[in-house]
Amino acid sequence: MIIKYKNEDFHLDEFLENSTRLPEDAYYDLVRQIIISWKSRNENFSLKTSGSTAEPKLIPFTRQQLILSANQTIDYFGLKSGDTLFCCLSPTHAAGFMMLIRSLVIGMNLYLIEPSSNPLKDIEAGNKADFAAFIPLQLINILEQTPEKISFLDTMKAIILGGGIIPSGLLNKIDLIKCPVYETFGMTETLTHFALKRINGPHPDKSFRLMPGVEISKDKKDCLVVKSEVTLQREVATNDIIHINPDNTFDWLGRTDQTINSGGYKIQIESTENAINKILKNAGIELNSFLFKVEDEKLGERIEMMVEKTDKMLMNDKEIKELLKKSLHTYEIPKKIHFTASFEFTSLGKIDKRKTISLVKEDF
Repeated sequence: MIIKYKNEDFHLDEFLENSTRLPEDAYYDLVRQIIISWKSRNENFSLKTSGSTAEPKLIPFTRQQLILSANQTIDYFGLKSGDTLFCCLSPTHAAGFMMLIRSLVIGMNLYLIEPSSNPLKDIEAGNKADFAAFIPLQLINILEQTPEKISFLDTMKAIILGGGIIPSGLLNKIDLIKCPVYETFGMTETLTHFALKRINGPHPDKSFRLMPGVEISKDKKDCLVVKSEVTLQREVATNDIIHINPDNTFDWLGRTDQTINSGGYKIQIESTENAINKILKNAGIELNSFLFKVEDEKLGERIEMMVEKTDKMLMNDKEIKELLKKSLHTYEIPKKIHFTASFEFTSLGKIDKRKTISLVKEDF
């Protein structure tokens, strides 16, 4: 097993022995400790939830659960010993952690890049990888800032993408990548993804497809309940509102804690954001935005929109509203559109809505 870090190759033993060629940094120390823990055949591990919808908490897992999750992805994408996994996500959370575990389970090589907004910015020409995981922010920065690195992506068997809503700017560019790109659906409790949706190529998926051995249902609130070998056949209840299709695929509509009641009309923030992204994509418009709710004296709550203003953006708020009026319900059209030079992000690369809103609150 070869581990590439800081553009140097290390055999596994050399990497674990803290070679003098290796830099002393927190990211290296963290990866090294995880690998040592795995090689020591520890039976119990724990991972921190993202904290995007609630206070972060530690979730315990057994070694067997990690192996089952790793093999699920390995089998689905036809990965094998000797392949190279490109890991540019933090191993303190499930997505990055499982990239390390997948490589260890069947002896795949690791190409490690310390997490950044553009993990391909400084990679050297001639390097290759077979499988990678990104968050939307990383992939859109790669396509916009370093388009010459797309050839690095095109040689891969697959790319998985998760951790947040995919903005219209990325959807408009995703077909620049020839390698299959899949949007993932999962959570810490399921050790990352249990469903996938291909989003590029001539025949992209319309809905999420379950991975083998996964079962889903809905509770009384239409929220997703999932169980699989990875969850030890225990049902994991979520706050995710879904629609299950006759072919057992499903559509994600949003979360119960992200509902706006505007004059008695209920608006699901995430599903409305998805609808807006599709409208913008179909119109060939690149626009990064998000929706949020504001108290309203008459309606109780109203929906408003935050837009990241760039030099490429030619539309004003009136033009955006006119475009949305053609496809959205009256109450789903933002009552006000705010503009900001840039969004704020969490440590995991998700848009920090609260912080972004607070920085432009004088506009309210």
